[in-house]
Amino acid sequence: MNPLWALGPISMVLGVFMMWVFRRTTDRPALAETIRHIQAHLLEFWLFVDEPRLIGKSWKGLLLANVRLYRLLLVPLAILFVLMAPVFFGLDAIYGSSP
Repeated sequence: MNPLWALGPISMVLGVFMMWVFRRTTDRPALAETIRHIQAHLLEFWLFVDEPRLIGKSWKGLLLANVRLYRLLLVPLAILFVLMAPVFFGLDAIYGSSP
């Protein structure tokens, strides 16, 4: 039997579970605001292409926004790591050596 027939439904169930965990554990308004800040800083590169001082400020703001994004995603990723590591190792033990 082709392993894809078993891995397809397993991956869909795990994907839905991971989406559910992310929706329950993230601060979605803060996450959306941080993503908008990142997009704004990226647009500043195009707008202020001729002004190095403003590009430097934009880089600083972009790096700080990325740090904030990673901080917001740390809790859901830690929860998923704890819950999904045994599943991934189990699936690798079963399907890791099959062609």
